[in-house]
Amino acid sequence: SESTTSSPSTTTSEAAPGTSDTSTPVTSSPATSSTSGSSSTASTEMSISSPTTADPSVIGSPAARLAGSMSTFGDSATAIVVASCEYANSAQGGLASPAATSPYIAARAYCLASGALYRGGAACGSCYRVSYDGSPATDPGRPGSAIVQIVGTGSAGTLNCHSDTFETITGTRTGVFPIVYEPVDCEVAEASGPMATVLDGMNAWYTKVIFSNLARSVASAGITVGAENFPMHRASGAAWSASTGGGTGGAQFQQT
Repeated sequence: SESTTSSPSTTTSEAAPGTSDTSTPVTSSPATSSTSGSSSTASTEMSISSPTTADPSVIGSPAARLAGSMSTFGDSATAIVVASCEYANSAQGGLASPAATSPYIAARAYCLASGALYRGGAACGSCYRVSYDGSPATDPGRPGSAIVQIVGTGSAGTLNCHSDTFETITGTRTGVFPIVYEPVDCEVAEASGPMATVLDGMNAWYTKVIFSNLARSVASAGITVGAENFPMHRASGAAWSASTGGGTGGAQFQQT
């Protein structure tokens, strides 16, 4: 699907019957008001293209169910502010950041991933169905399941989760539990749709954004400035950047 907005204050969306096109707001951090282009550029255009059909070899496949372990980092509401995916980075307003609109962040259904699962930020924004079957663990618990979203890294085991979602899955708020986890598509906040939060936009040579509120993590991204296309590269976590060669004019982002 593909959706486009012509400016941060004007949103348009056209979809043929049976399609899933969604309007795509473009937001800026408090310190910026545009993407690549001269400092006088005020309007931003963005399109987000995302796969709408699950890959049966990954999502929903029995082979995608993996065994691991889960712990909890507690119930701190600000832990996500310093999490490495940067969805709620304090420089963008913390939990009030446009990049923190995911339903999983609002519900505190998020986790930090092991380095192997995090893969240098490639897992940022991805979702997993996590299940506990009642097997022996460090603490008494009961079987449960929940879908969680990855917001950073920092886990000795597979996942280190907010205690609210940890309790949903295990029935307790402490301990280390064996789990089975599998990738699933994320629920998105329909009111806002896919988001691109501009972190650095007042620069004709460079731009940096965070893509969020998507069904899956971002595998690749690009930016079009005027008639020129530029590849984007993962800067860190969920942030992507591009050198834009001094181009000016409206900008469009693409991600898959």
